[in-house]
Amino acid sequence: MEGTNDTFDATEGVNSPKGMINTRKTIITLVLSFTLISIGMVWSLFKVQSDLVRSSAIQNAEILSGALQEFRILYTSEVIDAAIKHGMIVSHDYKGNPAQSLSQPL
Repeated sequence: MEGTNDTFDATEGVNSPKGMINTRKTIITLVLSFTLISIGMVWSLFKVQSDLVRSSAIQNAEILSGALQEFRILYTSEVIDAAIKHGMIVSHDYKGNPAQSLSQPL
């Protein structure tokens, strides 16, 4: 193998200029890799947290909507139907007829 220098020279250690350049390149590469991986992990965690908050809000809205719907059904069957049976006129127009407005809170 002519023209190649495959021998190891013990004098070219970390303290030599060539060894310092390789060490600096390695450190810079490691720092950049660590920084990029850290940024990627933080972004990923932020995205997962945002998705979790969004899905939790949607789920809570669905639960509350169902509870409100059940309350309206119960209110209609227990209060409104009983009021009609007793001869009361029930209307959604609570402004026009406030004395008979049973459904004003809804």
